[in-house]
Amino acid sequence: MPDDGSMPSAASYGKYVIQESGRNQITAHTSNVDGIGKRIGYLNYFGGSIDRHPDGSINDRSNINGGVIHKAFVSSQFRRKGLASAMLDFARARDPKQQIRHSRLLTDDAKAWSQEHP
Repeated sequence: MPDDGSMPSAASYGKYVIQESGRNQITAHTSNVDGIGKRIGYLNYFGGSIDRHPDGSINDRSNINGGVIHKAFVSSQFRRKGLASAMLDFARARDPKQQIRHSRLLTDDAKAWSQEHP
């Protein structure tokens, strides 16, 4: 997504930094005096056009559809701090046309998270 200056490419989340790290990828990092520290999490989603039914609703028959989350990960010592949710919110704000949403194929942890953060 071209950055037209209206959206920041990084944002602070408490003592962490959330940033766009490439096309369809958001990462979370620790922050330090020099700015961004080590990477502690990421969220990837499929880009491209969103496949829709004739009525306009999203057709997620395939897990590879524009906006579907491919993978989200947070290092174990940083989990349960809201980082995955912050990355999802940041991705949705950066790329609203993708209508970023959960996959149909979820781990047990991902199912619990997707119910709390639809």
